[in-house]
Amino acid sequence: MAVVNLNSISHKTSSGQPNQGEAPFSEAYQADFAHFSNAGSPALRAWRAEAMQRVNKLGLPIARHEAWRNFPLNRYLSHAFSLKTSLSNYAQALTLADIQPHVLPDAYRLVFVDGHFSLALSSFDNLPEGLQVSPINNALEQNPEAMLNAAGMLSDEYDSFALLNAALFQNGACIKVQEGYQIDKTVELVFIASASAETTQLPGMAYMRNHISLSPNSKLSIFVQQLSLNAAPEQTVATVPFCHNIAQHMTLMENAVLDITILTQTPENTWLLGSERAELAEKSSLNLSTVSVGKGIARHSVEVNIRGEGADAKMNGLDILNDKGTTHHETRMSHHVGNATSDQFYKGILDDATQVNFSGMVFVATDADGTDSRQLNRNLLLSDNAKASTRPQLQINAHDVKCAHGATVGSLEPDQLFYLASRGLGRGLAQSLLTYGFAEEVVLRVDNVAIRKVLDVAILKSLHVCHQLDADHGVISEKA
Repeated sequence: MAVVNLNSISHKTSSGQPNQGEAPFSEAYQADFAHFSNAGSPALRAWRAEAMQRVNKLGLPIARHEAWRNFPLNRYLSHAFSLKTSLSNYAQALTLADIQPHVLPDAYRLVFVDGHFSLALSSFDNLPEGLQVSPINNALEQNPEAMLNAAGMLSDEYDSFALLNAALFQNGACIKVQEGYQIDKTVELVFIASASAETTQLPGMAYMRNHISLSPNSKLSIFVQQLSLNAAPEQTVATVPFCHNIAQHMTLMENAVLDITILTQTPENTWLLGSERAELAEKSSLNLSTVSVGKGIARHSVEVNIRGEGADAKMNGLDILNDKGTTHHETRMSHHVGNATSDQFYKGILDDATQVNFSGMVFVATDADGTDSRQLNRNLLLSDNAKASTRPQLQINAHDVKCAHGATVGSLEPDQLFYLASRGLGRGLAQSLLTYGFAEEVVLRVDNVAIRKVLDVAILKSLHVCHQLDADHGVISEKA
């Protein structure tokens, strides 16, 4: 039976009616749902209807709930986010050259623009034996019942925005590795929000869903990116709000190994609601990393269920924010059996008037003896106006366990800045070097070297360092 996190359950007002402030958002998603009423197979229509029924029953969350207390929920619900049924001329004209600076040089790639699959920008031909990669809509056409059964029970989901994803998802990826296959090449999923002068005045929304399944003794690396591309590169603010609601559902069978990294690069006025759900069987291994940079607003709701002994789950997070950027992490690591390990390691680097919120729960079930779980959240404040809120939690119902948690919030050490300055470095570069060193500890937890290089570039740009990277020595030098 699934364990319910009461803090994450959505509620309506005491009168049973939705909050007045959420009307634009509610009216928009109800109108979008009407478009799906007669689309797809009977099984898919039933799935969507069940998900929407649960949304209507639970209602949308309200700001006073612990899980949403520091998230700008009222501002989010005031937007009439609507699906983009057609692409702007700019979005249609995007080429490989436009995305080349942002993506891996060699990967099996699926690209989605404003919620629509782009075959021209994708590259998933000549897949190796044992690997299946396709848009999820293609997989649903071939075998909808099997696809939906593999996604888990909707009754176990208590996040209304994750349920909205189940009801309204437009597309996404279906990835499966067959038993015994270890895939060397990375699978990359790129979700692009485009902005141009033609963009509709209605805030845009894309609901995307990824189903990832690893059979016994298989191995795979996945890189998920959310990008914002603008017809005017010098324009740093999206003219109209846009939101990606992206769900990742991961199933790891015995001895499966999955390394998955999620990079969110958001300008101001751009939102991400991410829900990551993982089921781990005996001796499986998950390494999940989320990295957010920019001025936008992101929220990751992560639930990992360890179902088999010998399993190992790592959850890593890094947020490098400026201006008024905000990231919210709501994590739950559930040990349903004993003799398994988990590690949550989250860091935030905050400048200007940014904010990071971390609320992490480690749950250990009765008789889950032998559990070894660690949880640490560290935050570096570069501005007096930056704010970090951290809430690590343990709920332990077994006796023979090793569980630890901790949190720190602080600024750069003056002695360290003075030491670098005495070696001839300017204060700006000295601060950037120390800040990069703080971030690097999370980056090094990503197994894939090619993904780490992309993360490095995104991090350094966010730190406003004119830099050169020495691939052999990792040297950062100030540009004259």
